[in-house]
Amino acid sequence: MTDLPKKLKVDSITEAVFEIRFEREDPPEIALGKLLGAWSEFKASRLPLNDVPAQLREQDLNLKFQPVYQLASPDGLHSIAVGPNVVVLSVTSPYPGWDDAFSGMIKTSVDNLYNFCNPVNVSRLGLRYLNAMNEEDHKIRSPFDLNLELKINGEIPSPEININFLKSFGTNTEVLVRIATPSFIKTLPKGANTYIDVDVRTLGELETMDAKQVLVWAEDAHQIEKTEYFSLIPSEIIEKLKAE
Repeated sequence: MTDLPKKLKVDSITEAVFEIRFEREDPPEIALGKLLGAWSEFKASRLPLNDVPAQLREQDLNLKFQPVYQLASPDGLHSIAVGPNVVVLSVTSPYPGWDDAFSGMIKTSVDNLYNFCNPVNVSRLGLRYLNAMNEEDHKIRSPFDLNLELKINGEIPSPEININFLKSFGTNTEVLVRIATPSFIKTLPKGANTYIDVDVRTLGELETMDAKQVLVWAEDAHQIEKTEYFSLIPSEIIEKLKAE
């Protein structure tokens, strides 16, 4: 597929997320204070992990890169979750578009991180899109209407499925794609019958990246995400769904 639609008539995106994990020289409480200051106009609320002492969080890799504050933007269009080693940008439906808004939000988040916290290096980047599809808006009745062939012993399995697969892109990026029916997903919009989760992320140790390199990766990751998402949808359905 070469010509990807810029926009669908009715978006299927329920949430888009950009995550930066990083190492820093400042003590955790200093780094956290700087990040909260970078988004001082946002409304902050404590997350449950905030009650765990910072020293314990730093020593546990399962906790080290978890946010401890949720920051809501004044316009309510997006949120930022921060911890001493992580910044997570999130927008929910209605998705504002990449060129029109989300890429700019990512740039602001990256600039704030580098200007206020000056990370020593970035340890992980991630760009993830969660999609919920339905028959009325997206002409999809089930995951089996996608470009998907699944048989076990020559037969189509149960209509309730949860499929995950990985694809590599270059030496430091991979994408995890998940396709599932509502029985496997806790919260989906009413009427949704097919869930598509496209998670693009870096692999292994990263070379030291400046803010510009992070933004270049984000643009590349967005193109990967779009390509993988639209590769799942039959071309005749895409023609019906794309905005003029």
